[in-house]
Amino acid sequence: MAQAKKPHYLKAREAFVTFFEGEQVALAAGDLVVPDHPMVKGREELFTPWDGPRFSVEQATAAPGEKRGEPAKKPAAKKPAAPAEPAGDGG
Repeated sequence: MAQAKKPHYLKAREAFVTFFEGEQVALAAGDLVVPDHPMVKGREELFTPWDGPRFSVEQATAAPGEKRGEPAKKPAAKKPAAPAEPAGDGG
């Protein structure tokens, strides 16, 4: 029988507070934790496997030696419209 794939994350089933490494830690329902995190050990019943969508965060600054894209060019200034000629009586 094929072994079940290990989930990328565990999702907290409900909000809870616990002690981890001498500190009080609060998790909200839906918080994600990696499965091999030491805080999970002995608290597995508080989590469910999660392989749902994950969102990446855009890097806001360039890494050392990395060049970012060129700055955006300002749009060309619009020329003012020519004044309309006064309507004459035609002559």
